[in-house]
Amino acid sequence: MPIVRCMPEHGGGAIVEFAVAAGVSVVPRARTPRLATLDPIMDIDLRALAPLLVLAAALAVYALVDLVRAPAVRYLPKWAWALICVLSMPLGPLAYLTLGRAPR
Repeated sequence: MPIVRCMPEHGGGAIVEFAVAAGVSVVPRARTPRLATLDPIMDIDLRALAPLLVLAAALAVYALVDLVRAPAVRYLPKWAWALICVLSMPLGPLAYLTLGRAPR
């Protein structure tokens, strides 16, 4: 007995009725899982952003290690720079490295 795979939301209703009337076994087509996207209009695969996320995390780790090892920083206390680095990645670590780092 032949098997028909159909997607009812794409006009498959008439096909299902016809197939059942003809004695054909009807199996709904399985949906393929999709990755989460940022916006339905921008159908971007988030795995493409993984290298940028790794670079941003590495920059934050470098800035935090430099902050801990620094004897003094400019403009703000160390705890404030640490909060800025953690909460506003990747701009926070860049701001610390350009503005807050004391000249050596």
